[in-house]
Amino acid sequence: MVIAVLGTTLATHGQTLSSENFNSSNYPIGSNLSGADPTVTGYTGSWVYDSSDGSVGSDGVGQGIVTSGPLSYPGVVSYGNTIVSSSGSFIVSRSLDTAGVFSPYTDSNGNIDKPGTTLYLSFLLNLTTQPSALNESVRLTNGVIGSNGSTTGVGGIYLGYSPLQSGSDFTTFLTDTNGNPITGTIGDLGAIQQGATNFFVIETQFGLNGTDTVSFYRNSINGSAPAFVETTTGLNYNTLSLLRTGVGSGTLEVSNVLIGTTYASVVPEPSTYWLAVVGLGCLLFFRRSKKQLA
Repeated sequence: MVIAVLGTTLATHGQTLSSENFNSSNYPIGSNLSGADPTVTGYTGSWVYDSSDGSVGSDGVGQGIVTSGPLSYPGVVSYGNTIVSSSGSFIVSRSLDTAGVFSPYTDSNGNIDKPGTTLYLSFLLNLTTQPSALNESVRLTNGVIGSNGSTTGVGGIYLGYSPLQSGSDFTTFLTDTNGNPITGTIGDLGAIQQGATNFFVIETQFGLNGTDTVSFYRNSINGSAPAFVETTTGLNYNTLSLLRTGVGSGTLEVSNVLIGTTYASVVPEPSTYWLAVVGLGCLLFFRRSKKQLA
């Protein structure tokens, strides 16, 4: 019975394909994320600073600094460290390993967009100061933002704060292959709470009929109701990007970036892991008792 319960728990949890927690063993505290090249399942190459976007560097080249300790949100197991940028502008991107762990979701061009598959991305995000004229976000993109030079095709997913789109609210939209918002795909996820950590999940379904669906969840542990849903055709991506551009005060903090096959696989709940631990403990106890009786 214990084995059955444990097996059911692990099965419903799904598979976590990649976990980027910016651990100190990979990223020294106080170091700049740009140029870092640690071995992390799901990623390939180094974090690249992109200077091709015209807004970057307008108020000085910013830093994605590794800061000790993770962000935290009730009900979410958080560990590792946090990436922080509190001044200047920066865009750092790292390629997803489309030839490795993400190959079942990848087409012949190296883009994640295989029909009939679904992926989930989750992360913790905190804007500690109300931004004034900043764009602060986490994005799934097709290549490094600003590097493609093309404005055709659906190239990625944006989630963050964009003052040109929604005043003081969190914004979502789909982007073209140059990282620009596509008209008609903009969604509002509600007001920013200054200094409060938010838990976000982005669900991407690549439809068999050619229609792709992206669902955005804010502070939902069980994924019961998305805050915004958008459909499109031709969505594809292969890169994770962290971004802070523009001028004015505003601190971006990001930690616990997970990608998985189910909602539960990117929401490491204490109850799930405690049940697994208890189940394994009971299994070992029964095995030991059986040996003693024999």
